[in-house]
Amino acid sequence: KDAVSDTSDKVKGKLDSSGNAADKPENQIAGAGSASVNVSGQKTRASISGITIGPRTAGTGSDVTVLALNQTNQFSGAGAGALTLASGPKSDRSSAVAGAIAYNHLFNVTEATVDDVTFNDSDALKVQAASAGDQIALGLGLAVSTGGNDNTAVGFSASGGVITNTTRAAVEDSVVNQRVDAGSTQRIEVSAYDRSRVLLGGGSFAGTSGSGTSAGGSLVIGYLGNKLQAEWLGSQARNFDTFDVTAGSATRVLAGALAGAVSTGGDSKAGTGSAFVLIVD
Repeated sequence: KDAVSDTSDKVKGKLDSSGNAADKPENQIAGAGSASVNVSGQKTRASISGITIGPRTAGTGSDVTVLALNQTNQFSGAGAGALTLASGPKSDRSSAVAGAIAYNHLFNVTEATVDDVTFNDSDALKVQAASAGDQIALGLGLAVSTGGNDNTAVGFSASGGVITNTTRAAVEDSVVNQRVDAGSTQRIEVSAYDRSRVLLGGGSFAGTSGSGTSAGGSLVIGYLGNKLQAEWLGSQARNFDTFDVTAGSATRVLAGALAGAVSTGGDSKAGTGSAFVLIVD
């Protein structure tokens, strides 16, 4: 082998080694995040005040309904994913971080009221307020890191909901005079009804291969403080067959949190944590 060929091989070797070093990244980082927030504060009111009400035709009775109805559906969903891969030489360090937050806040007011009203020849009076709706908040975070010799993956999610609706039906400072000899059942009904359904959920997953650390966390927080009122205040009614003042709630709440972490290397660590806090007041 001559001197020229030997020199050429040495130069080629140096170029190859420097080229491989240049192609190999030192760090790989991937991050992703998302958030979703819903806020609703609707006011729904039905009311009559300061008047006298009687039947249009003599010999007949009046049938009066005051109704306030609200149905609000909210969906808040957030998801994020971060991934590192190596199609060539692996980097020294690789990191992936993903987080997601979903939140609902609902503080509607629904009221049906009768104030300072005189009803003559009344057969029926119904004052009703009703609230309903589905509130859903879901968050999901996913992080996977496989692109380095030392990998780190962190995935987390948080979801929450604060529901503080007010539903009220009331008769105040009013007089309800029954129709005489009506020949039918005469009734008064004052009712407030709440049918809220709440679903809060969070999930996260983190994974690494080779030497590395993975961590997953999920947190769910919910507060339900609805107010429900059916009231008869400072009012008079005589000789009615039925008189009902009712406040009824059919609220359902479901909350859950899930987290997972996997590390598949010989020198690796994995940790997870999840929690949910639910307060019903």
